[in-house]
Amino acid sequence: MCGIAGVYNVGHASKYTFHMLHALQPRGHDGAGIASTDGDDLFVQKGPGRVVQAFRNVNFKQQLLGDMAIGNNRYATTGKSSTYNLHPFVMWLDMPYGREKVAIVHNGNITNYEELREEVITRGCIVPDDSSDTRIMLYLIYLSQKETLYDRIRDACSRVQGAFAFLIMSTKGFFAFTDPQLFHPLVMGREGNDSYYFASEDVAFHALNDATLARIDDIAHLNGGEIVAFFNVEGQFSREKSPHFMGGKPRDVRLYVNQPRQMIREARVPAKRSCHCTFEHIYLAARKSTPFGMPSEQVQRTLGASLAQWDFQDSDFLTELPDLVLGVPNSGLWTAECYANEFAELYKKAYHKHPGLTYHQRGIMVNEGVDRTFIEPNQSIRETLMKRKFNIDVHTVQGKSIVVIDDSIVRGTTMRTLVRQLRECGARAIHLRSAAPKLIHECIHGVNIETTDELIAAQHTVEEIRALLDVDSLKFNTIPGLLAAVGDPYDDRSCTTCFSGSPPDTDSYAMKLKLPIYAP
Repeated sequence: MCGIAGVYNVGHASKYTFHMLHALQPRGHDGAGIASTDGDDLFVQKGPGRVVQAFRNVNFKQQLLGDMAIGNNRYATTGKSSTYNLHPFVMWLDMPYGREKVAIVHNGNITNYEELREEVITRGCIVPDDSSDTRIMLYLIYLSQKETLYDRIRDACSRVQGAFAFLIMSTKGFFAFTDPQLFHPLVMGREGNDSYYFASEDVAFHALNDATLARIDDIAHLNGGEIVAFFNVEGQFSREKSPHFMGGKPRDVRLYVNQPRQMIREARVPAKRSCHCTFEHIYLAARKSTPFGMPSEQVQRTLGASLAQWDFQDSDFLTELPDLVLGVPNSGLWTAECYANEFAELYKKAYHKHPGLTYHQRGIMVNEGVDRTFIEPNQSIRETLMKRKFNIDVHTVQGKSIVVIDDSIVRGTTMRTLVRQLRECGARAIHLRSAAPKLIHECIHGVNIETTDELIAAQHTVEEIRALLDVDSLKFNTIPGLLAAVGDPYDDRSCTTCFSGSPPDTDSYAMKLKLPIYAP
């Protein structure tokens, strides 16, 4: 999981890319980078840490010139977490019309990376052992024998498997494309008639609108297997022209470019079944985002309602009702609020009185400056950060029986520390609820879950986890509850492998069958 952003045909494009990356900061904080072009050359600046840290000494008007730019917040899943692996990556290509400089950023995980790495090494490329999988796409483009950059990108796509969203930029063009199953989202926005913005989440566009830097009033979520391309020069292609992106549906067509700044949207062999990552809604996406067109707020509130309905059917829970509902900031707050409201409604209908169970938004607060611990590269760092992550309102929790709602319980690192703090602040009882189902399987599509050994629910029963975390009761949401919340009750477009241990429909699961992503 990374955050990617790009801007096409906007003056000082790098400045806008910076602001979008800042809005996408929760998706990764290993480092950040931006590449821009003025049509003659490519310029790159990148550095470790958060976006503000990475660009604190950068003069955008002097060092990142041009009206096209792409950027990335890195979150290492493949390749060592180091400055060497920060995006964007840049490479020179020898094209029939001359040399062309290309930059690339990527969100996701290329599952056949090792196989492709051996191939490109055999063909003369040097790929370090700890290299990011993103570089393999550049090597495939470099080694392609096609005549145009667009055709080289399509050729490289035919070799790549897994979950990905790419932005590629050269001095002559701009390209955005996704894997056919659309594991992770990619959103496109338009300002006016010919200025375009791309981002992992539409919250990046909201940030520009809120700061009055832009007015992005036309937003579209890319479908699986789509390529959106812009060309700044004439005469590169001799193919039939595609319909305009915002005005017509994408289709598999031939292309023809006879004017500069031509835009093309092309659908390439989409999968029979989409595999949207359900963890995007639970944890990865920002609270105001709409991954795959579904608002995260709506999903999280629905998950809270389903937990409340489950607890209302529990006679033991109703015997001695808790006093307070707290959400673990920030992704658990909407879930906790809706849980409290739904439970109160159910109780009043059944017993004609209020249950006395109330929601408190600021009972648990996050210390500013502490990043998401889930995406830290190792357990030692996660545990160190957790010791200073939360502030507890002592007067709110002292002597109270509390329902604590978290978005998910992955390794148990967060909960062990938080429960201990709540006990120290005088909580009488703690009932822990997870908005997500039990995480029992590793993820190979860009989420930092490498093995089942690190997943607490894969190694222990619910009762064992309850004892390990020192809570009075523990419940996880269910997979049907999650699918209903994301608007996919029949499970025909979601990936729940990390919760179920079963891959999506194998008839169309390209990673398992090793099918080409795009037709050559």
